[in-house]
Amino acid sequence: MAFGYAVYFTERAKNRVVRWEPDSGDVDVVAGEPADEDADQKFRDPYGLAFDKKGDLLVADKLNNRICRLKKGKLEALALRDENGHRARGPKTRRCYSPALLCPTGLFIEPEGTLLCSFSDDYTIYRIYSNGRLELVLGMTRNRNYHFSETPEKVSPPEVSNTPINGPTGVVKHSDGTIYFIERRPQVVRRFHPSRGLDCIFALAKAYEFIRTPEAAASAAISDYHPAYPGALALDPGENLYMTDVKHACVLRIDVSKSQITRVIQLKRPLGPATGGISAVAFGVDGTAWVLNSMEGVVQGYQPRSQGEWTPTSQRLTEIGGKPVKLPDAGSGIAVGA
Repeated sequence: MAFGYAVYFTERAKNRVVRWEPDSGDVDVVAGEPADEDADQKFRDPYGLAFDKKGDLLVADKLNNRICRLKKGKLEALALRDENGHRARGPKTRRCYSPALLCPTGLFIEPEGTLLCSFSDDYTIYRIYSNGRLELVLGMTRNRNYHFSETPEKVSPPEVSNTPINGPTGVVKHSDGTIYFIERRPQVVRRFHPSRGLDCIFALAKAYEFIRTPEAAASAAISDYHPAYPGALALDPGENLYMTDVKHACVLRIDVSKSQITRVIQLKRPLGPATGGISAVAFGVDGTAWVLNSMEGVVQGYQPRSQGEWTPTSQRLTEIGGKPVKLPDAGSGIAVGA
């Protein structure tokens, strides 16, 4: 079958973004190493990817603390603007504080064209407008004095602005206004809606049990499961929510309305010690799922099925320029576009 699009993904350890055409098999490094003699074109751990409304690729350049737009083969850093001064130093701000936004990770383009970005070491999620204006969505800015305690299972709307989030990474938004994101350090999946507040999708009481469990069930109630290592989130063309669990080496569909999870992809772990799992997943407009399999070093297509686990396609990428694809355990960027 012909797909008519390309799959883009980040090789974080190699500091580059790769474009792969499943139809032809052509592979190109579109940004980063090795063609990055200019310091402004160098990545330091490129993370999330997203296409803006104009079709330009956005890259979260994590350790350079910037978001880049790729235009005509060149990276341009987005200029971010704190128009209301909410990140400015205050009388109780720590002396070492800098207003710089640290470590962008997850990216998601909203229908209006605004960009949602999680900043893992700033402990915030921002909405970024076309002119660079920043709007704080979740988390507490570091110019406020606060500390992390136990992860609250539920936070009422009035208390959300005074609730820290600890290491946000992957982020997506449903058309009903609900934002879903991974909070990396406590390894939880959260959802936020302005009128309903902030909560954890999965019961925190189940977390310890499933860290010791070798795999997720084929189907279960949401209340009977907790991810061991949530890797990434994605929405398919029908806005169904999916999560990769790296430790359980699977992809789960999360049906929030029915409070049910269903396992749609399960990798087979080899005998003996093995690392990695499924680090990220994205969907083409045709519904095909494209998976970054960090355990085997493969970019693989899957055809969704209404029942049972999905069928792998013949399109798979294992080498770039004769060298194996190298993917991190979790948190790679993947996006589908022209």
